[in-house]
Amino acid sequence: MILNQYLAKAQGVGVHVELLSLSDLNRRLAALVGELKAKSVALPLIGWPEPLLRTVKTEVEKCGSATVSPRRRMDGSYEWNRPALGSANLGITFCGAFIAETGSLAFPSGPGLGTLASLLPETHLALSCAKDCRPDLGGYLAEFGADIPSRLTFVTGPSRTGDIEASMTTCVHGPGRVLHWIITGDFS
Repeated sequence: MILNQYLAKAQGVGVHVELLSLSDLNRRLAALVGELKAKSVALPLIGWPEPLLRTVKTEVEKCGSATVSPRRRMDGSYEWNRPALGSANLGITFCGAFIAETGSLAFPSGPGLGTLASLLPETHLALSCAKDCRPDLGGYLAEFGADIPSRLTFVTGPSRTGDIEASMTTCVHGPGRVLHWIITGDFS
């Protein structure tokens, strides 16, 4: 029931949501990369279930696309190659929580987690597990207790902005297209 609420809210704000099995992931990724003619894909390497990251990275590279990822610096922090990130056609992230109440994807901050991959490319693909749907924002925030991250980014549909006459424009402050593929199986 919570997942159905999320689907209705997310689709209502312009997110293209799909439920798919892990076995369908490679086929769908290949189709998306081909549709976008993606020469490069922004792909953070931290915060993923390892088998899922390996599957995504392998499939993207098999399609002939380069992956752009943050690199670890000597001081332990992470840094994106901004020009390379800016030229990525697609950003793929793992989203460990999404909110049914608002249709939002939730991205906590942290070293190497790659929030920029969800904001800079024109198309953002978030991958999640069906079990990670949360009913509401308050409950999600309560899960952190005293350890709430210094920054949380909530993505609720494609980027939109309006001028004084309320003329809406997309893809100005973020991606113009947001896809959310919810995987209905085990990643291991």
